[in-house]
Amino acid sequence: MRFKKTEVCQTCAKLKNVCQTCLLDLEFGLPIQVRDNALKVKDNLPRNEVNKEYFVQNLEKQVPKHSRYEIFAFIYNPD
Repeated sequence: MRFKKTEVCQTCAKLKNVCQTCLLDLEFGLPIQVRDNALKVKDNLPRNEVNKEYFVQNLEKQVPKHSRYEIFAFIYNPD
């Protein structure tokens, strides 16, 4: 039996709509980079570790209030 390693946290996986272990898009089955390039989207997620934690912490508070698609739209189109 082969065990898979978790690559990203559950919150990050939900935000980007990807599998935690294989990092493939759950809707299209494509790698994240391919999906983002095909859809011509840019993520505005923080790159710094401290900023990431703060960003995720704030989004976790908002997740019960909003649908997955609303959060996904916010990440890729913050305007």
